Amino acid sequence: MQPIVMISSYPPRLCGIAVFCEEAREFIQKHNPGRDVLVISHTDGQGEGVFPIIDMSKRDWWKPVVQKIQELDPFAIHIEHEYGLYEHHDDRGIGDGNAGFLVLLDNIDQWPVIVEPHTVHGRLRDAEANFIYGMCERADVVLFKCHYQKWRLEWTFPGFGWEVPTNIMIVPHGARPDMHTGLRRKFLNCGRKSGWISSATSASTSSG
Repeated sequence: MQPIVMISSYPPRLCGIAVFCEEAREFIQKHNPGRDVLVISHTDGQGEGVFPIIDMSKRDWWKPVVQKIQELDPFAIHIEHEYGLYEHHDDRGIGDGNAGFLVLLDNIDQWPVIVEPHTVHGRLRDAEANFIYGMCERADVVLFKCHYQKWRLEWTFPGFGWEVPTNIMIVPHGARPDMHTGLRRKFLNCGRKSGWISSATSASTSSG
């Protein structure tokens, strides 16, 4: 059976997103006992079912990730995003604005992709708004943590001549277990590949 693959930082890294991914993985695995839930992590990730191959010192760090995804042929891909996790700096110390992350999404678009950004704040800079727009164009479902994050896009995007993407869903931290069924119904009607999302994604709501 095709595995579910998560892309994220991962323990033993001392990182809130790494811990979040570890817990989300446990919940998803619990609700999908017949599927492996695997992790593609940065080079300091460890553990069974963890592939520590993201090397941000390399400009083309995304290439080994694409290759591993092709080998694993996943049922779905769930990515934890934070700008610092996927920012490559050149020899001058200048960052690429997460350009490689968007290239990664372009190269794995044959599989269903969920992106869960952890850094969408109330004072978006132009570059951040542009990145979010590009990310939403490429992902099937984008999970926000708070309603104000989507409201912020409604204020920002018209200034760029953009419409707010329709594949954004709000899954609040601490989402109640008794609300998961309703959340799942919303998932099924959300995203470019509508209908493919299973209980694997609704399970992740319990990890918020």
